[in-house]
Amino acid sequence: MSTVLILGWCVAASLAAAAILLGAAGRLDLLSMWAYAGLWLLSSIAGVLTADPGLVRERLRPGPGARETFALAVFAATVIVLAHWVIAGVDVGRLHWSDAVPRALRWMGFLVLGTSLAVAHWSTYVNPFFSSVVRIQSERGHRVVSSGPYAYVRHPGYAAGIGMALSSGLALGSWLSVLPNLFGIALLVRRIGMEESVLAEDLDGYDEYRRRVRYRLVPGVW
Repeated sequence: MSTVLILGWCVAASLAAAAILLGAAGRLDLLSMWAYAGLWLLSSIAGVLTADPGLVRERLRPGPGARETFALAVFAATVIVLAHWVIAGVDVGRLHWSDAVPRALRWMGFLVLGTSLAVAHWSTYVNPFFSSVVRIQSERGHRVVSSGPYAYVRHPGYAAGIGMALSSGLALGSWLSVLPNLFGIALLVRRIGMEESVLAEDLDGYDEYRRRVRYRLVPGVW
């Protein structure tokens, strides 16, 4: 898949996000939702332009030996994200169940979301083996990556994903919309355990790396 085509998909996905959020809200004047979609657009374009081309292909079409079903993982992530956006839109634009998020916290949500996206891109920039499934990429020369954020925690991409999941609802102004993301966080934590087992068993040097970098997600915590 060409870079131009992937960039076009990024634009389409961001427009779809805006359409879902504003459609659920029933309003077009919610600037925070436009800003939210714009942030995702800028982030996704930056990610495509800076990522290793081989990694982009791997993430879109993972190679053999995956320990999970790619289609099922995509389906679960899609359902969670759609539920999050629809709840946020309906909450903020129509029913006002839990949209009393203070402005300072909404700004904080955008700050944490942007920082998490930056950490995620940093992780994919230094780690050309950041696949969308758990597998050993022998045909791509899979090796342990310990530079960049991997010098501090073993799974900075997942840490960034959890930061996105927790901050997205605040940025959108809906407490209730965080609920689907909590399920997504539980799936990520489960996946971390599976990935640790696979890497420790089949990737040369991972045990030594795990002894050197003790924490999975947050330095000094876990």
